[in-house]
Amino acid sequence: MSYQCRLRDKDCDGCGDCQQEVEPCPNCNGLDYETKYFRGNEWIGCDQCIERSCI
Repeated sequence: MSYQCRLRDKDCDGCGDCQQEVEPCPNCNGLDYETKYFRGNEWIGCDQCIERSCI
């Protein structure tokens, strides 16, 4: 059994067109992060460049 494509009427082939584009971190320009850290509404960094204890 395969997954249904989110955008087209076909089986999923893993093209990735349905995935959101990753924004680079404003602090380190990294793309390989799991958590964004904010101060108010401003994105200040990610889990790759900011330690949680510093926030």
